[in-house]
Amino acid sequence: QSTVAQPPAYGDPCATNPTAPWGANATANPNYLAAQAFCSQLMGAIGAAAWYANPQTGAFFPTATVVESGNPSLRAEEADTVTFGVVLAFQSVDIAIDWYQIEINDLIGLTDYDTVYEQCLSPSFNAAQDPNNPFCRLITRDPETGGQQRTRVSRENLGFYKTSGVDLQVTWSTEIGENSTFGVNMLTNFLHQYKTQDLPSSPLLDSTGTGADGGQFDYRVFTSVNYSVGPFRTALRWRHYPSIEHAQAQLNPNTTTRGADSYDIFDLTGLFTFDERYELRFGIDNLLDTEPNIYGATPTSSGAGLTLSNYYDVLGRRAYVGFKVEF
Repeated sequence: QSTVAQPPAYGDPCATNPTAPWGANATANPNYLAAQAFCSQLMGAIGAAAWYANPQTGAFFPTATVVESGNPSLRAEEADTVTFGVVLAFQSVDIAIDWYQIEINDLIGLTDYDTVYEQCLSPSFNAAQDPNNPFCRLITRDPETGGQQRTRVSRENLGFYKTSGVDLQVTWSTEIGENSTFGVNMLTNFLHQYKTQDLPSSPLLDSTGTGADGGQFDYRVFTSVNYSVGPFRTALRWRHYPSIEHAQAQLNPNTTTRGADSYDIFDLTGLFTFDERYELRFGIDNLLDTEPNIYGATPTSSGAGLTLSNYYDVLGRRAYVGFKVEF
């Protein structure tokens, strides 16, 4: 077993400030009183009294702690992959176009925090509101305070995954004067669909254009501008991400929780070799010191501190230098 932190899409559904449409927040769920009553069963009378005596307000805490465990009953995934590609070569330009479609059944994945709570609390999956539901039994609330104590998750053959799209790569280069080259390389991915089904009983959801499933942008563009002269090479890399909707848009297209605006970030690298034995390399990541986008703001919260750190740089501008010697 291992204890890890996960970023919940809705916060703690038993709190009074989550955005889950099946949670205990009056502004997100018209049947919030039923959700609070069911959460009270999970907490116990003392814990529920303490928990709801101090209603939670503002933005929810951006992480939740879960306990992961193994599963010896896992089955192998079954995948069907179809690809088609074309390469066009001209005098100074190469163009590669690849279309792909990937479909996986019996997908192995982690039953995450949000899925456990939804399968337990939502009347769509637990119509009898039975606290002995298999997913409810994965939840442990503190009997004294009502707060989260432990949520158990494991890897399962969860359901289904299908994605398709187009990869486009364009490379252009030309010689400039004597012993120098200038070039541009652009790699673009256009995502057509990214559909997943967390469990066989769950709806098929499309994450395209939302922050769900790690962030599935409609497209992404990576561009590198390269220059070399003699033993010196340098490159400027530009990464562009379009605007994206919040993960909640998967289930509720009218959600008031905002995603993120478009984002651009630049990196600079350089390399100098001499005497065939020595190599000096350097670089500046996040050249313009671009701030990470806010992801998850609401009409009542600025979302400060909430972002998608796997895409938006949270470290700021930084530089490095390396030296290599061959003996």
